[in-house]
Amino acid sequence: MDLASSFSAVASSLTDGFVTIDSKGIIAAVNPAVESIFGYENEELLGQNISILMPPDDADAHQSYIDTSTVGEKGRALATNRTLRGRRKDGTIVPVTVTVFALKANSKDKFYVGLITDQSDAVALSEERRRAELLYSNIDLLDGVGLWRIDVHSRSLEWTDQLFEIHGLSREFFGLTIDSAIACYHPEDQKSVAANFAAAIETGRSFNFTGRIIRPNRTIRHIRTTGKAALGADGMPIAVFGTALDITEQQEREERLSRYSQQQSVLKEILYKYSRGETPALFFAETFNSISTYPWSYAISAQALLLARDCDEEFEVTAQIGFTTDELEDLKICCTAPEKSSHLNSFILVPLLHNAKTLGYLAFRRSVQTNAGNACAAQEENFLSAIADILSICLVDINKQETIADQNAELKAEIVKVQRLSRQFEKQAQSLQVLSDELEVAKERAETASETKSAFLANMSHEMRTPLNGVLGMLSVLEMSSLDDEQVECIDLAKQAAYAALELMNDLLDLSQLAAGKLSITPEEFRLEDLITRLETMLGPKAKGKGLELLIESEFGEAMIYGDALRIQQILINLGDNAIKFTETGSIKIEFSRPPDVGDLCIIVTDTGAGMTSDQLDRIFDRFEQVDPSYTRKQEGVGLGLAICQNLAELMQGEITVTSDKGIGTCFRVTLPVPILQSRSVEPKRRAAPKPTVRGGIKILAAEDNIVNQELLRRLGKILEMDITIVNNGSEAVEAVEDQEFDVVLMDVHMPVMDGVTAAKTIRASGSTIPIIAITADVLDKDRIRFADAGMHGYVSKPYEVGALISEIDRMLDVTNGSAGDGEITPQQAAQVDHAAGAT
Repeated sequence: MDLASSFSAVASSLTDGFVTIDSKGIIAAVNPAVESIFGYENEELLGQNISILMPPDDADAHQSYIDTSTVGEKGRALATNRTLRGRRKDGTIVPVTVTVFALKANSKDKFYVGLITDQSDAVALSEERRRAELLYSNIDLLDGVGLWRIDVHSRSLEWTDQLFEIHGLSREFFGLTIDSAIACYHPEDQKSVAANFAAAIETGRSFNFTGRIIRPNRTIRHIRTTGKAALGADGMPIAVFGTALDITEQQEREERLSRYSQQQSVLKEILYKYSRGETPALFFAETFNSISTYPWSYAISAQALLLARDCDEEFEVTAQIGFTTDELEDLKICCTAPEKSSHLNSFILVPLLHNAKTLGYLAFRRSVQTNAGNACAAQEENFLSAIADILSICLVDINKQETIADQNAELKAEIVKVQRLSRQFEKQAQSLQVLSDELEVAKERAETASETKSAFLANMSHEMRTPLNGVLGMLSVLEMSSLDDEQVECIDLAKQAAYAALELMNDLLDLSQLAAGKLSITPEEFRLEDLITRLETMLGPKAKGKGLELLIESEFGEAMIYGDALRIQQILINLGDNAIKFTETGSIKIEFSRPPDVGDLCIIVTDTGAGMTSDQLDRIFDRFEQVDPSYTRKQEGVGLGLAICQNLAELMQGEITVTSDKGIGTCFRVTLPVPILQSRSVEPKRRAAPKPTVRGGIKILAAEDNIVNQELLRRLGKILEMDITIVNNGSEAVEAVEDQEFDVVLMDVHMPVMDGVTAAKTIRASGSTIPIIAITADVLDKDRIRFADAGMHGYVSKPYEVGALISEIDRMLDVTNGSAGDGEITPQQAAQVDHAAGAT
């Protein structure tokens, strides 16, 4: 069989790579696409082992895979579309998919044919989409700013909710495509918009333009749009993304400033024409022409100037445009005897006055679109008044017919008055600009203050959780030693105080995220009975400690709920804690039901406590509000729990209501629109063992820079017979993993020299698969995602219980040994562990 000629005939025109090797892995032939993908010339590959196209760690396993293969004798594929890592000539790694076939030559030798597809663009597009989704989830918070993205391959368009709001459109009813988006623009702008988008899609050119969109209610908004392309490995666009900013208010401010400028120009024109000493008829004709060409917001189509006649009390039309003969007669009647006119409301009349005497009128036909209440109309009323004053002065001066000297002197005085009016207009324009600048600065300060507050709270949470971890850890160590009853009681009281501080930090973080709109709801299926069991575990001991009876009733049995179990639990723990806190005798009752008149999940928490007055009920959901704010109050707390509960219920589209009778008790009613599914058995989630136990013989590397936490780990290792090696920073952790064998790494995040995230990435880059558990005081969802991306698939938040730490170590070891399904802890799972510990 002539492999070279057969290969050349079939493979030379393929765009995918095509390579033939013998049973020893020696390359017999390649097509031009292989040269393009890997950067080798044909002569450099022929006769070489196929491992030249693989990273070293993949090449070792390749030949054994070929040798042990028993399929392919009949031409079936050995592997179909396997995603592997390839290595280019320059050493860079390229993602590829490979399909391998086995063939037989004329001899007994076996040959293999591989079809190779470069996946660089697909991987780049996936990464670009992931970054865009992260951007969309965090930046779409600014009023008037929307984000958009175009997938070049599918030519699909995505908008954020803010962009739908700017356009006045509904995501549910608007068919979003590139063409439908362009159609939203003003017809005069559509061609330019389409050209910008086409150039970005075809060549990757960035753009920045301003256009007008027309909303469904026919209002026009001015939008500034910017766009930039994300490029693939071949330098061509794979996606185009950008922002859209509503600048309508800015445009309107600029238009008002422009009107001020035009008004000043008209006033100066009138004075200039009067100073030329033209005849009265020519002066008024030219003046009227200047007035009529001004772009009035009234949308008036007809204007006229009427002056009083010397011989009688009637008014004569001196200049006019757009009026019919009949309308001019009506105007004269309106000016002379308005009480006799039936058309008075059809005109706008601006009198020219001098010493309480009417010298004439500026007349306008009234438009149905006239809106005297808007800012533009108010501005033009002042403008009309200034014109009337100037014309009155000029008319009186013409009628006097005094000497040239007197006329010039009086004219100069009036010019001063007009200049004063002009300066007033200029000051108004400057004041408007200053106000606009101040508003912009105030907006920026408010945004900076909000970001500073969130950063401060997150940093304070981290700084307080680290020492709390030492406190709670050492208390847990003490619990494991021999103690008398009084010492046990002291440790319990100390842990309660520490957890109270932790609960306050959690509330402050939740409050900050709620205020910033960053707290999200993550629905999933969960068994209601499991939630009830957790409530009994968390609230039962507290109620029993006060001699109260805790009753939990449910009409759902083994029903499944589709909702955010953590946030529902957080609401009920807060309400239950409050009920126990303010109840001295009697019972606490929690009922789960679905009333026919509501149709949603209804949870009622009732106590027999002190109750509240109507004034207290009005303030119960206010932040930092307490039922008894006095210095002698019996109960602790800062008044955040109920405010957070209300915000969480609203995030889930539900509500919380409360009724109370002073001295009798209080009833909270929580209504949540969550689906209640069919009853079915489910596998319960793994929980940490009640007592810390650890499998023997494991070696643990702990990277921790805090001296107290280092001592805590040493003592735990001694008590639990764990072999723990402690290092002070990430750099030492990387060296230890290279030099020794460990079963698991406990990695602190914030450390000197090298932080935990960088250390984890370095360990993963070396090819190590050792389990790494993040031990950190960073507890936000975005932090957990960042740690997982760095290769830390385990997570324990500070402060931690010893049992929670041991449970996570066991879970990661199970994953490594293949006895668990998924090695990556989800933010939902981690948050449940944290919340359970914080509520203890």
